[in-house]
Amino acid sequence: MNRPLRLLLAAAVLLPLAGCASATAAPAAVTPCTALPPSGLPDSAGSLTEANSGTFCLPLGGRVDVFLTAHPTGDRWQRPDDSAPSVLRGTTSGIMTPPVGVTVALYTAAAPGTAVLSSDAPSGRHWQVTLVVRRR
Repeated sequence: MNRPLRLLLAAAVLLPLAGCASATAAPAAVTPCTALPPSGLPDSAGSLTEANSGTFCLPLGGRVDVFLTAHPTGDRWQRPDDSAPSVLRGTTSGIMTPPVGVTVALYTAAAPGTAVLSSDAPSGRHWQVTLVVRRR
């Protein structure tokens, strides 16, 4: 058999089989997270303080309230940094005046994803949590 005819026959046999081998997408990695501690404020999904650390779940559209209390020596926390402003959007409650010595920050889950909130105090204390925003 001549070479072009062999190639044509091989293609005729192998092309239908190519459709049988399809790649499947690997499942998306799901970041494990725990429920937020409850908040005392209305319309809040939960509340965090300097005592909290780890990874927490926040539903899309939900709000998380952050309350960082100064050390008795007056060592006040800085406003938390948000690693992903497209995921968490800073907001206000419109009803709250924070107590003296408490740094308050409120965030609304604007898009699915992961964001890290962190804050530092002049004494070198560091606070950090991760929030995983998921559709309800």
